[in-house]
Amino acid sequence: MVKTRARRDDPAPGHGQLVLRGILGNAGLDVGDLRQAAMLNAELYGFYGVSVWVADSDWPRERLEATKLVKFERYAEFTFAGLTGRGLSLWATGQRPPTMLSTSGTTWSQWSR
Repeated sequence: MVKTRARRDDPAPGHGQLVLRGILGNAGLDVGDLRQAAMLNAELYGFYGVSVWVADSDWPRERLEATKLVKFERYAEFTFAGLTGRGLSLWATGQRPPTMLSTSGTTWSQWSR
């Protein structure tokens, strides 16, 4: 499950919309890095998730690079369709999955507000 940066009233991302994940050090997006991030999220919020940012007209890549991503040495770039097409659910900030085992509910891959 991937948690995304968004306000609750944002529309669902488009299929080709960029999704960015900051990377510290040489670890990249290895399993240990993602596991550690998901476990920290579970401690703080009660569910496993990994934070990412979605580039849009209010927060284009350049603005994200200059603000949210500035603390990272580099970042990984995906598309919304590339992540959801691999079975990941993207949840808007402030939402939480109904259960850890369920992929149903209000996600950006099944948007219904």
